[in-house]
Amino acid sequence: MPNDIIDEQAANLCHNIAWLRRHYGLTKKEMALTLGLGVRGLSMIENGVIPKSMSVVHLDIIARLSGTSIRSLFGERLGED
Repeated sequence: MPNDIIDEQAANLCHNIAWLRRHYGLTKKEMALTLGLGVRGLSMIENGVIPKSMSVVHLDIIARLSGTSIRSLFGERLGED
């Protein structure tokens, strides 16, 4: 059961990062530059894989830019009302 929760939260994070990028009209290159990630790393995230290079610093940047908290990035999926 705990692994299911972790997997769901990781999937929510990946979905929400992709949703936020599209919501703000950013290209993958623009979002990657803003976060300090490579385009390949961002593409991995958007495809459900969290790269080893991603850190809490990246999550903090995403949360601040979107006006939310790091915790909520792992919560419910954005755009699915």
